[in-house]
Amino acid sequence: MKKFIKKIVLFLSPCFLILCLIVVADPFKVWFNYDDYNSAVTQNGEHVRFKLFNNNKDKYHFDSFIFGSSRSHAYKTQEWKKHLKDSASPFLFCASSEGIYGILNKLKYLDNLNNPIKNVLLVLDEHCMRGNSNKKGHLYISTPALSNESSLEFYKTFVVASLNV
Repeated sequence: MKKFIKKIVLFLSPCFLILCLIVVADPFKVWFNYDDYNSAVTQNGEHVRFKLFNNNKDKYHFDSFIFGSSRSHAYKTQEWKKHLKDSASPFLFCASSEGIYGILNKLKYLDNLNNPIKNVLLVLDEHCMRGNSNKKGHLYISTPALSNESSLEFYKTFVVASLNV
């Protein structure tokens, strides 16, 4: 029996080593918190925005939000702020191919935090209404804290994507 376990451990050790390298390298910046999420690797925009919000919410007290797909990047928070009260603190809370599902989850998340929502800019397109469930793929899957779906599935998606890089 010991010999069998030794062979299994020996057989699985390269897989474990690769998994450790993926986590340590963190090419999609999902395993750890960062001050700067800029990267040469295309990332999951929603996860990056979620992390940025959580890392900075206590410092900036965000109360105005831009929701939508990556098209919402056209609306700059500093430009929008000119049309809001001086005390407003805007945040761009977007995601690639964002749908109603993602926007609703973000609103629920903010509500659960008792985070004030004083202003909202919704950037909608024809694809937004089709997004009524969690998307698949490392660029689109919703972070578990927003979707209340499996963390294992979320991180597995990034491990698989890392193996395809």
